Amino acid sequence: MRCSITYISMAGIIICQVFFTYDVTAQTFGIEIGKNNINLIFESADAKDNDSALRLNGQLLYSEQNKHQDIFASAGLTSFTGDSNGLMAGAGIRVIAADPLGYYLSALAVGVELAYRPSSPDRLHFQTGLNYAGESLTFADGDSVSWLYANCDYELMADASIRLGYRRIKTQQVHGMSEDFDRGVYLGLLWSF
Repeated sequence: MRCSITYISMAGIIICQVFFTYDVTAQTFGIEIGKNNINLIFESADAKDNDSALRLNGQLLYSEQNKHQDIFASAGLTSFTGDSNGLMAGAGIRVIAADPLGYYLSALAVGVELAYRPSSPDRLHFQTGLNYAGESLTFADGDSVSWLYANCDYELMADASIRLGYRRIKTQQVHGMSEDFDRGVYLGLLWSF
């Protein structure tokens, strides 16, 4: 079951990229490593820079906690508005498939994001977001899922950045307890082309 969730999620990311961002000129691949996890990420924009209005992103997170191996895959589409002094706000949807601590869930989460790029130093980029799917948008064995993150990226050169971030993914099983699927700080390396 775990492999089928992963394959379906990755196929969804590829299909979304083809249909929604066929004219993509800015794409980023990256890896984030935390205490008990590793996360592969993909981000794309519909313009020549990372400050475009429409962004597609996906991730495949592998986490090991309490001697249990978990997978969390997601694909999201976010529309940003405004560029007031480097601050942009966005709203979007995210498809989630996960195998947290012995049960399975899939969800359609709604979320908000804030992105800020200061004018000086222009190599810094801050981003934070919150995604949530309640009982009516969470399926299989899950009752709800929430995902909070905050990132600080520093551009080393035009095509490479390092990332320091914090992520908390909380899941709740139907008629069960809520658990932290992932919680903690991570370091990342991003490549843009």
